[in-house]
Amino acid sequence: DTGPILGQARVPVLPGDTPESLHARIQEQEHTLYPAMIARVLERWHDLILLLAGKQSGLLPGEDDRMTDSLVL
Repeated sequence: DTGPILGQARVPVLPGDTPESLHARIQEQEHTLYPAMIARVLERWHDLILLLAGKQSGLLPGEDDRMTDSLVL
């Protein structure tokens, strides 16, 4: 794991937690966060594809609002 952090969520450790109860709370956050991060990555890839397609067709970045967002994950 040397890549960038794409998303994080806080999960509190509560008094009386067991490894199982903490794991269940972590999984709840993962089940929310993971699909959101996949969607974000796919949106960025889509933006990159549009940018590359625009360059190939002569369209300059900024001529299309979808290409003005940062492509950095």
